[in-house]
Amino acid sequence: MHYTQGESMQKFFDFIQRLNSLLLLGVFASVLALMIMAFWSSYQGGTADAIGISATGPAGEHVRFHLDEIANIRGADTQMIFLVSTTTSPGLAYSDRRSEKRNALFIAADDKTARWLFPNQSNVIHQYWPLAQSPGWPAENVLAEERQVLALAFAYSARDSTGDGEITEDDRIDLALTRPDGNGLVTVLSDVDRVFRVGLINRELVSVLYQASGSVRNARYAVDSFRKVVDEEIVTIPKQASTR
Repeated sequence: MHYTQGESMQKFFDFIQRLNSLLLLGVFASVLALMIMAFWSSYQGGTADAIGISATGPAGEHVRFHLDEIANIRGADTQMIFLVSTTTSPGLAYSDRRSEKRNALFIAADDKTARWLFPNQSNVIHQYWPLAQSPGWPAENVLAEERQVLALAFAYSARDSTGDGEITEDDRIDLALTRPDGNGLVTVLSDVDRVFRVGLINRELVSVLYQASGSVRNARYAVDSFRKVVDEEIVTIPKQASTR
């Protein structure tokens, strides 16, 4: 059976609400294990598909939503799972399909609930950075797996800037910062060309190197509030050398 995209997402959110009810009963670990096994079975080619939801897009393409890429957020007792849409146009081979990260689901063990990064599934996530630093200093003396995540950064597209009728990875980019558990999302950059790097400086500042309006810029934000501290031009890109 195929559903419209709106019906599919409502069905998916109903599933998450039922999941929350189970989490409130104290069976977080068991439910998450079942989700992982169900997805793995589907990924391996099995017929069971407890997580995937199929839909028909506006142009008749086949769209399938599924949870993928589970990440442990160190120091937050939280797991993040991406919601991925896989789109295949009529008549195209399986190898020509397009996969895009549409949202991120955060499941925290301490408050036993699940929350979405975005309120809808229309955005496309390009990349994310777990901004981790060691409890001590210098960071070189601490193993990567021991470094605590202080914030998360997400580069994503939220508008159809190319005018092709859909939001894809070809559209212009926004950058958002959140707390390690997915709370407190703040969009700190909008409508930029590229985000090259996001990192931490001394556990106090988030440093962002990005390209916008023909120049490469560096912006810094306070870790505790995501308040912009500085945004300055590094170099102007000649028009003939601009990447866009």
